[in-house]
Formats: sequence, C-alpha cells, structure tokens
Amino acid sequence: MLPWSRSHRFVVALGTLAFASLVWATASAAAPFWGTYTDASLSDMFPSGGQNNGTVVFDGARNPTTGNFEGGGLTSHSLIDDATTPDFRGTGPWNRGIAEASATINGGAVPAPATLRARAILTGNVSDQPGVTDATAFTSAVASDLFQYTGSVPTTLSITFRMTGSLANSPADPTLQTVLAATVAVVSDANYRFERSLATLLFEGATPPVAKAVDPTTLRRTLHTSGNTISLQRTLSFSVVPGEQFYVWQQLAAWAAGDARSADAYSTLTATFSQPDLVQNLAVIPEPNTVILLGLGLALIACRRSSDADSR
Repeated sequence: MLPWSRSHRFVVALGTLAFASLVWATASAAAPFWGTYTDASLSDMFPSGGQNNGTVVFDGARNPTTGNFEGGGLTSHSLIDDATTPDFRGTGPWNRGIAEASATINGGAVPAPATLRARAILTGNVSDQPGVTDATAFTSAVASDLFQYTGSVPTTLSITFRMTGSLANSPADPTLQTVLAATVAVVSDANYRFERSLATLLFEGATPPVAKAVDPTTLRRTLHTSGNTISLQRTLSFSVVPGEQFYVWQQLAAWAAGDARSADAYSTLTATFSQPDLVQNLAVIPEPNTVILLGLGLALIACRRSSDADSR
C-alpha cells in the first residue's frame, strides 16, 4: 500500500474533527426536559384595572425550528428597566419601575434544586398616555430540575423550599395584584415534559406525569411587610426507590400594581435536600466546545503521528 501524503492525512484529521462535531450535534438534537425560563412585563394601568402599552421580555432555550420554549437552558434572565427602556409605543422612558427575574440550575458539589429570583418594583410614575393613572409590573421565573436517588433501599426524601423577600403594599392594593408567590412540586419522570405552567404539565396532554408532592399556596405573601424582609418555608416529602429519577418543578412570581408598590423576592427562592448525599443532579450537558476540542485534539494527534512516521 502506498503511503498517504500529508494532504491526505490533513483531510483525515479534518474529517475526525467534523465527525466529533456531528456526534455532538446529533446527541444534542433532542432537548432535555430540565431547563429554565423567565419573563418580565411592565404596563400602563387604567382606573378600571385594565392594562395596555405593555413591554414584555422572555428568556429561555428555544426550539430552532418552531421557536417554542423548551428545556436545556441552565440559566435564564429577563429585565425591564423603565428608567432606560422606551415603552411599547416607542415613547419614554417613563421610569415607571423595574421588572426582573432569573433562574439558575445549580451545578455545585452539593446537589440542590435551582435558585429563582423575581422582583417587580414601581416608582409611582406613569406614562403620558391619556387616561392612565398607574402602572403594573409582573415577573416570573421557572425551573425544571432532574435528579436521581442513589441510595440502596427505598426511603423518604424531603426538600425544604425557602422564599425570602419583601412586599410594599400600603395602602393595600385594591386590585389584589401585588403579591409574591411560589409554586413547588416534585414530579415523576414518566411522561414528563418541559412546561412553563404546572397546571399544563399535570393536567394536559394524553398521559400527564404524576405529582409526587406539590404545594401551590404556602409560599405566598400579599400583606405589607413594613420594610422588613420576610422568609416563608415549605417542606415537601416523597418516597423514592433505588435508581428512581424525578423532577423538581419551581415557579417564583412577583406582581406589583399601582402607586409605588413592590414585590421583591430577588433575595431568592432556594431549596435544599434532607439527604443530599443520596441525590445526584442529572441536569448537565456536555459543552459543545469540549467535544469539538476533543475532535481537534484527535486530529492533531493523527497529524503528529503521521509526521513522525515520515521523519523515520
């Protein structure tokens, strides 16, 4: 067999790199069901409570074909700063307030569900739109986290969720739209899918997944906190068997309506496992650059070996 020229070996090296890239692209084609999503909005409000002239921003992984939000994003962040951003009509800015939300899946050494933050803060300012007397802000952060129980015997696990924040709601909002609220759930992995709404996840679709534990009401605050930071806590307990995988679904929302009201939970919604040493976080993906660099490394090794053979 005739020896290959250096150009032939270079083509092979590039082929190796292309193959590694193709492997990564194929492996990542199907989005996982863990991920994050955030949105924020700020609008004018009329005396009747009606709203318009709303600015809305979203963040999260999207399907490249349909544009729909899907899983796979380790972090999301949405921000509207009305002191610097024009309104929906392109006028302003009016400095009506700030709406901000973030969601981050934790990848630390100790497994823990995602960290969520949300704040809706109004200044009392309004736009120049006729008939407008107030403003309203809304933010939401969602995280879907995948874990696996690594213990050797069936047991009961617990997750403690803590929502920390403050509420400026005096005089009390007559529209009942000033609130901090978190919904938390542990859901079986069978038939699970990434959804921004827990109701959609659990009650829609041909075969919805089963909720192992859920609480949509405990982590909720509507009363004025008098400038103080408050903390609400809820523990969910659920049974697991060895090797079982499950999802932790969380949503943190902040609403503020009228005057200079605010709902600020940017001090976070956090969660901890009762036995983190028996839980593994599966919400991880290989970085594209890592795989591509691996392919490049293999290609360079092939070239180096061929070069060494020529010099003998």
